[in-house]
Amino acid sequence: MKLLFFYGCAASHGCHLETKHMNQLAVMSEYRQIMSVDDVRAQVNQMQEIMAGVMKGETHYGIIPGAKAKTLYKAGSEVLLSAFKISVEPMIEDLSTHDEIRYRIKAVGTHSPSGLIVGYGIGECSSNEEKYKWRRTYIDKEFDDTPEDRRRIKYSSYRGKVNESKQIRVNIADIANTVLKMAKKRAQIDLTLTATAASDIFTQDIEDLPDEYMNQDNHEPDNNPPAAEKNQLPVYSDGDITANTEKWKGFFAAKKQNPDGLINKISSKYSLTDQQKQTIRNMGVK
Repeated sequence: MKLLFFYGCAASHGCHLETKHMNQLAVMSEYRQIMSVDDVRAQVNQMQEIMAGVMKGETHYGIIPGAKAKTLYKAGSEVLLSAFKISVEPMIEDLSTHDEIRYRIKAVGTHSPSGLIVGYGIGECSSNEEKYKWRRTYIDKEFDDTPEDRRRIKYSSYRGKVNESKQIRVNIADIANTVLKMAKKRAQIDLTLTATAASDIFTQDIEDLPDEYMNQDNHEPDNNPPAAEKNQLPVYSDGDITANTEKWKGFFAAKKQNPDGLINKISSKYSLTDQQKQTIRNMGVK
């Protein structure tokens, strides 16, 4: 009886697997068919409806200075993935060394109703990136006490005048989680653009570039400086950022504000350094 019962269960289980396999093949066969012009048009219309009805500028996407196309933010990618019923599984590759935190992530996108893989996204982040590797110090003793190979003076010019900024290396342990989350975000956005065919609408990673790389193809002449320098705005202190950190994190978590919107608001009255801008952006990385 036990043998017959076991065999019966196995047979039933086999039938169940066969039926499930046939259903998957049917779905795959339908999925692999070439979409008609009407289907493609419907998907484009759906994307436009989502943007018009759900997504908001400077929350889900934005225009980054120096870029022509809209940049898709993490919040926007989550809206699109949810709308197209795509779940994301990150596969993490740790490439770190003793002096560098570095992750490469492959984001696997699966169509939730059918279980079919609809696309992949790749993202990488390293603590050796310019915006993570260095931080500015206003304390001469801190700079002098830092080993020579872990400090530098960064030079910039404005109207022929050379400016100096004292910088020291960031402790990589302090930004390990930020680097991991940034790699995950980049992979997720890459997947979103690939799986939803939204690359003609959005770009990616432009927001992750340091400010000095934003306008490489559109440098402003010395007689036309950026607005902040033209108006000689007062410098926003690191102490004010520290004092407002918890409040801003609460705003970001509740989606009452987004990092780039806050940066634009502060920049209208104060001058923010590249490191300060990145500190604010990091507060919004989940």
